Amino acid sequence: MEFGISSSKLFYLFIFGCFALNAFMDYESNAQLIPADEVVVLREISSTIETLNWIVTPRSCIDGGFKNGIIDEYIKKNVTCTCTFSKGTVCHVTHIFMTGISLSGSLSSEFGHLIHLQQLDLSNNYLNGSIPSSFARLPLVAL
Repeated sequence: MEFGISSSKLFYLFIFGCFALNAFMDYESNAQLIPADEVVVLREISSTIETLNWIVTPRSCIDGGFKNGIIDEYIKKNVTCTCTFSKGTVCHVTHIFMTGISLSGSLSSEFGHLIHLQQLDLSNNYLNGSIPSSFARLPLVAL
């Protein structure tokens, strides 16, 4: 019994493999990622505000890295991204709701570097200090 593969079948298998690899590479290159500088800012915010504990990666907007959850109208942990930048390949954090989850520490001036942030709600927590002047550059609709 012989299990040989003809050269034409091998050729078609090679061509199919090339198409599959190309499709995978296109998927990876068009992935919706958070820019590296924004990842750094989000990590800094997480380290400044005790008990926030985000594990931020460039893929956090699409892989659940922010561990979102809404318990009721007073207890929310939700980070929303908009991924329509650069033809849908770039995501930016646009909304942060962290209400009633016992956050403590000071309000991080790093929020001011999230230049696409439109809403920030940190109510019903234990944050202290004043609102940093860096917030003045944000396009906030609601604080």
